[in-house]
Amino acid sequence: VVTFSLVLHHSVPQIVAPVKVRSEFDKNVLFRRAFVGACLLYALFAAPVAYLFGDKTQSAANLGWATYHHVHDASDPRDALKTRLIAYLAQFVVLYPAVNVLATYPLNVITFGDALLAAHRRFQANGEVSATPPSRTSVRIARLVAAVPPLVGACIQPDISSVTNVTGCFGLFLCAVVPGVLSLAARRLAPGPTEHASPLNGKAAAVALVLVGLVLTAGSLAAAL
Repeated sequence: VVTFSLVLHHSVPQIVAPVKVRSEFDKNVLFRRAFVGACLLYALFAAPVAYLFGDKTQSAANLGWATYHHVHDASDPRDALKTRLIAYLAQFVVLYPAVNVLATYPLNVITFGDALLAAHRRFQANGEVSATPPSRTSVRIARLVAAVPPLVGACIQPDISSVTNVTGCFGLFLCAVVPGVLSLAARRLAPGPTEHASPLNGKAAAVALVLVGLVLTAGSLAAAL
């Protein structure tokens, strides 16, 4: 949940921009409901799979539905209809992750490309934020830089389970290493106590979080590879 929150927050600014709401409070309520709804949907998908497949649940849980079939009952006049419906349902579950990736791919490309372009422009301006909008050519190049590598990687390694086994390890990196590094960087920019500080906001806690995150990420990568 934390990893998905971090990933989705990456796209929040551009999602919010075209949304017309009365106040910032309404925006908070909107996204809070969206995250709660997403959490409930994931739980709704995960619970039946864990119950039905148990120890045979695969790392890509949707693949378990590839062999799911209806138990025929010759005395049931709707047996043929149930067989077709179950077959369609199984194919939908198997294909759902791929459809989901295809649906979110354009948004990820746009937000990641724009973030790369903003970081590049800020680096060129020695940390200053330019008020001049970027050219269309630079925007297109940045978005191509974000769009092409995943497509090349998919051609090189078409087995999605192998890809998710490796990329899933970086959830630990996002949850532990990145927040710790950001905390250390923030302490350099704004040293001193803050209004809501606690012992967990200290430098020692941030360093420990980074170190533990690196060890866990390295261990999970070694196991996946």
